Amino acid sequence: MRIENRYSALTLLCWILWILPSCQKAGEDELPDQANLEFRFHPLMQGTPLSFSKTYTLPNGERFEPRVFKFYSGQITGQRTGGGTINSSGDPYYLADAAQPASLTIKTSIPAGSYQSFQFLLGVDSARNVSGVQSGALDPLKGMFWTWNSGYIFAKLEGRSPDATTPNNLVEYHIGGFRVPYNAAQTISLPVSGTAQLKAGQTLVVDIDVELEKWFTGPYPLSIASNAVSMTPGELAWNISRNFSGLFTVTQSSVEE
Repeated sequence: MRIENRYSALTLLCWILWILPSCQKAGEDELPDQANLEFRFHPLMQGTPLSFSKTYTLPNGERFEPRVFKFYSGQITGQRTGGGTINSSGDPYYLADAAQPASLTIKTSIPAGSYQSFQFLLGVDSARNVSGVQSGALDPLKGMFWTWNSGYIFAKLEGRSPDATTPNNLVEYHIGGFRVPYNAAQTISLPVSGTAQLKAGQTLVVDIDVELEKWFTGPYPLSIASNAVSMTPGELAWNISRNFSGLFTVTQSSVEE
């Protein structure tokens, strides 16, 4: 009886050792070769690097001194040349803060291949808005969270303006809201110059200007004198979010080894 058991165990062990390399190779063949994607955001105001110690004159003549600028980006996807969408495999969300230069560079992974454009969600999707306490970029301690009912602030712009009628001339735009019809999350499209052909291990670097003046222009012209504050989800926040797509412009893209 013991001999038979030993024989059976030995047979099973040999079978496992024979089939394991085949299974491992099949699994490796199924995984696409990975490349890297790097977004570099460059906050600007009127074409020059954003300064928190300068007062700017907006196109409508109003004056504005920015002091805080933050936004969420996430759910990064790539559009392949010839069709097809690929999801990145990095963190689902990133928080860009103009006061913290390191946060303005986003690094993630994508399959090697040919790409013609990328997209990201400026904001936080509805599921994450109601998922309870979270960590990383979505940690409430980051100062971008309202309440469990209202969810996350998608983009925050604060400063001062002599044209604001608020106490201390404060300007405060905390833009968010995920409930239809006032879902303030916006999909931002980033076409790359030409076609980006990525091999395994290479990195596609995409430089993106973020022109803050566009916050006040676009589909919804925003007047500080009329609306110096937006701190809750609703129609005003949604209208301001419609300007967000105009903030982002790809200035160059390059492949690095």
